[in-house]
Amino acid sequence: MNIKILMASIAILSLGCSEQENAGEASKASTDEGSKGSIEQGLFEIKLYEHNSSLAYSLQYTLTNGEVTVFQLTGVKGERDVPLYNKKLSDKESNSVRSFIGKFPIDSLQAQYRNQCVLDGDQKTILITIAGKKKQSHVSNFYHEGIAKLIELLNSIIPYQFQINYDKEKLERAMQDCNE
Repeated sequence: MNIKILMASIAILSLGCSEQENAGEASKASTDEGSKGSIEQGLFEIKLYEHNSSLAYSLQYTLTNGEVTVFQLTGVKGERDVPLYNKKLSDKESNSVRSFIGKFPIDSLQAQYRNQCVLDGDQKTILITIAGKKKQSHVSNFYHEGIAKLIELLNSIIPYQFQINYDKEKLERAMQDCNE
């Protein structure tokens, strides 16, 4: 894998979240009641990027209260991003998503989770906005329970061919091998 391409992808995604620090003070001022009301009204967005730098593309999954979309983002000059899937959520799916979002531990999400022993492989970036709070987290060959649940939720909504691979056993085995 070309580390320069991966780092460039991360830098580009970081630019989109530069407002995160500015929103920090405003998000601290919001109350739990206000956040819950905002979630019930559908004021959240989750973007998950699954990077495949060796093939010069990433998949972008976007989940809101009303829909889920999947795009293939190319890293090749002159090529266009390709919409792969778009679905309006049913009421049942929307309620399930809102319930999940209401419990998601956004405040405890770290900026990076990384297996120091693996330089390529499973690379994901998650951008989450919930009731005005914004967080970005890059996950590199690392298993995180909260992110796994988010991926399970997305996979329950999208067709099999677009599902996100996040293999707990493989990632935990790699971490264990690293710690030995």
